[in-house]
Amino acid sequence: MAAAFIALATSNMEPILKEVLNDSGREEKDQLFAEFVLNVLCHGNPRGNLAEILLKAVHDDTRSPSVKRSALYAFIYNCPESGEKIDKLKVLLEAIHSEKLPDRDDELLGTLLTHLYPDILSPAEVFRYLHEPKADMPGIYLNFWEENLIQSSSNDKTYELLDLLVEQQETLRPILEKGLFREMSIELLARSLESSRNTPSIHRLYDWLSVGLTSYHFSISGADQRVYSWLEQHPDVQEAIILEGLSQCPNFDEFWLQAPNVEELLYGANLPPDFGGLVSETGVRSDRRPSCRVLCLASISCRSLLEESNEAGAK
Repeated sequence: MAAAFIALATSNMEPILKEVLNDSGREEKDQLFAEFVLNVLCHGNPRGNLAEILLKAVHDDTRSPSVKRSALYAFIYNCPESGEKIDKLKVLLEAIHSEKLPDRDDELLGTLLTHLYPDILSPAEVFRYLHEPKADMPGIYLNFWEENLIQSSSNDKTYELLDLLVEQQETLRPILEKGLFREMSIELLARSLESSRNTPSIHRLYDWLSVGLTSYHFSISGADQRVYSWLEQHPDVQEAIILEGLSQCPNFDEFWLQAPNVEELLYGANLPPDFGGLVSETGVRSDRRPSCRVLCLASISCRSLLEESNEAGAK
C-alpha cells in the first residue's frame, strides 16, 4: 500500500517529511501516521538527506516499536552505502546488545543481523547475538536464525558456524534445546553434508552430528531425513562415525551408556549392509571377554535386528 504513495518521497516533499518525522505527537494516530510515512520512504529514489533524522527516530524511545523498526528499514534504504553507515549500524547493534537501547521484541536486532550478516558480521561475531527470544511469536529475529543465516552462508561459513556451535555448545545448548531455534543446527548440518565436495574429517563430522542432535527430535523441516539419507549413501563414513563414537567409550562396565549415544548419531539411518562383518572384525579381548567396542557394536546391531523383526511382525 505504501508503494502507491511513492510520489510523496520526492526532493520537493523533503521539508514536509522532515516536519512529520520531527513532530512531537506520540498519540496512536501520530505513531500510525509516522509509520506510514516511514514505509513510503522505503520506496522510490533513496533520500540521503533524511538519513540522520531517520536514525534519530530509531534511537527515540518515545516511538512505538513498529515505528522504530520502520525507521531502521528507512534508514538502511535511504542512507548511502559507506563505511560511515556501517559504523552507525554497528553502534546501534551494540546499543541494543548492551540494552542501552530498548528492543522489546528483538525486531531491531533481527533487522540489523539480517542486513549485516555475512558481509559485515563474521560467523564468530554473529553468535554473540544469539539469545532466547523476547517475543513468543515468530518474527524477524527468529527468522534470521532459522532461515536467513542458513540461506546467506557460503559453504565455508556453514562449516565455520558448525565448528562454532561445537565450541560453544555448553553455552548455547540451553537455548537450542528449548526448540526455539530447533531448525538451525540441523539445517546447517544437512546443508554442509549435501554441499560438501569432500567429506570432512571423521572427528569433525562426529562433532557436527553431535551438535545437530540438539534439534534432531524437534525437526519439522525434514532436515533430519536429509542427514540420515546422506549417511545411508555413505556407508564407509557411517561405519567410521560408529567407530569414532566407540573409541570414546567409557569404562568397560559402562559401555551400555555409550551404545545408544553412538546409535543416535546415525539419525535413524539404516546400518551399512556389511555391518555384521564390522562387528566380527573388531575381535575380542585377550581374556576372551568381548571388548567394549564389540559389545557396543553388537548392541546397536541387535537393536536394529529387533526393530526389523517387530516391523515384520506388525505387517
